[in-house]
Amino acid sequence: MRRSKVLSGWTVALSLLVLIAGTQAVSGVTIEYPMRTILTDTSSPARLALDSSQNLYITDPWGTRVLVYDSTGSAVTQFTPSQTAAPLGIAIWADGSFALSDAMTGSVDLYDAGQNYVGSLGAGDGEFGLPCDLEIDRSTGHLYVVDSASAQISEYDSTGSFIGSFGASGTGPSEFIKPTGISISEDGTRLYVADQANGRVQVFDSNKTYLREFGSMGSLPGQFVRVQGIAASTSGFVCASDSFLNSVQLVDSSDGAWQTDFGEMGLLPGDGFLQAVDAELDETNGLLYVASHNTLAVEVFQSAGVIPTESAVPDWYILEQP
Repeated sequence: MRRSKVLSGWTVALSLLVLIAGTQAVSGVTIEYPMRTILTDTSSPARLALDSSQNLYITDPWGTRVLVYDSTGSAVTQFTPSQTAAPLGIAIWADGSFALSDAMTGSVDLYDAGQNYVGSLGAGDGEFGLPCDLEIDRSTGHLYVVDSASAQISEYDSTGSFIGSFGASGTGPSEFIKPTGISISEDGTRLYVADQANGRVQVFDSNKTYLREFGSMGSLPGQFVRVQGIAASTSGFVCASDSFLNSVQLVDSSDGAWQTDFGEMGLLPGDGFLQAVDAELDETNGLLYVASHNTLAVEVFQSAGVIPTESAVPDWYILEQP
């Protein structure tokens, strides 16, 4: 049974809460979780991305900002992009330049490492219906755009030149209904696309050839209601966040077999998720970030390549960070 939380001096104005949790050995790996909650001071934390220094970027489409935190949860900076009215998707190249999608205008805008606007993909405004998520293939530097409205995934090179697209509206292989997220394996050989309204994740090779899928519509283990964020690890698993079930599922990247899931609905930061809209893995520091949209927070978990089952999660105590 979960005990009462210690909420000494807690206020919404705190920029950071640290959750002290015990440790648990799973498959011979010691896991410490959850580690902390970042209260993001946003109106709507949406998408997550990491730069080459493992700083976490959080888009805030309602607040028209992007916030940046380091791996300890300390705020680094925040900025309002000059040409992006409602920053939603974000992807960052190794040199610090980045792309931002605009939920209001349907554009994907390009910025240099100094946050200066340098151009937009295609026609700019209206190029996409709803560019939900962005991802960079680290093996090629190519940028992928998930357009939820057109049910297509588009590919661009690092200069912003169009290469091609794949996908169509439907329920079959290589077809999507409201695709919402994408993750690419480190070597570029596997693309994972969250196919939200079909309740599944589709897997493609580097030639965009359909390989398999996992998940179906429902609330049982291995099923999704609103699969939203995808994060592929180098350790043989894929994390998929579900904004309706308020959980993160862990599946085997080789065959899509369900391994475990964790999370539950929580109305306060540190108490669970309220619309788990995105997940991001920092494998350098052994961290998993989950954006909880309606608690205005990012929950931070720590593990050495393995995510714990919900039944293993111990009591959570919230203490002020001195």
